[in-house]
Amino acid sequence: MSLFGRDVRQHDESVWEEILPKCSTNTIFITPWWQATWWMTFGDGRIPKIQTVSLDEDVIGIIPLLSSESDTTFIGDSSVFDYMDFPVVTDRELDFFELCWPHIESMHWSNLRLESIPESSPTLTHLVDIARANGHEVLVTETDKTPYAELPERWEEYLLNLRRKDRHELRRKIRRLDAGASYRQYEPENTVEMMDEFFRLMRLSSDEKSRFLIKENIIFFTNIAAELT
Repeated sequence: MSLFGRDVRQHDESVWEEILPKCSTNTIFITPWWQATWWMTFGDGRIPKIQTVSLDEDVIGIIPLLSSESDTTFIGDSSVFDYMDFPVVTDRELDFFELCWPHIESMHWSNLRLESIPESSPTLTHLVDIARANGHEVLVTETDKTPYAELPERWEEYLLNLRRKDRHELRRKIRRLDAGASYRQYEPENTVEMMDEFFRLMRLSSDEKSRFLIKENIIFFTNIAAELT
């Protein structure tokens, strides 16, 4: 059965997963199960529009959108997705957007609002150009940036990349733990208990994070953790 219910073909989801390793947008946020988990929590009865796009019998990308009375968006939310985009096979982007545009335009939206697209994404060139060529007004704005760091393979190498003050503080805290402080390592099978403790610590870290933990966000991240175990 489809992750998105009976209105979406399971075949489309299977093909979506198959092409992801060939896509430059291959992140956890672009997977069907992450987006379906979000939709089950926040979808509010809206039916996803998922369409495979093929050229010469080869699938070159997927259209994953969600429509409402006011606008059409990706299946997701920038508050819990670092990135959103179309899954498109690398080097087939122009073909994909030329073929997918009639499908997108046929959704009869008044506002196509696509958030959290990475700055290097071909969507920001090809789709923008095609939309403008078809008489649509396009506004591209820069929003929040996602922190990014290359992590070395070894722990000691990671420590050496830290500032001296941060490295000293981290080692001091590890020594306190090793000296007998009371702590517990949670096992993956204790998902609910593990996430309850995670949310407790998150609330303690800042008022902003505490306000972020509304009921729906807690349900979403608990379900994501269950999928990952």
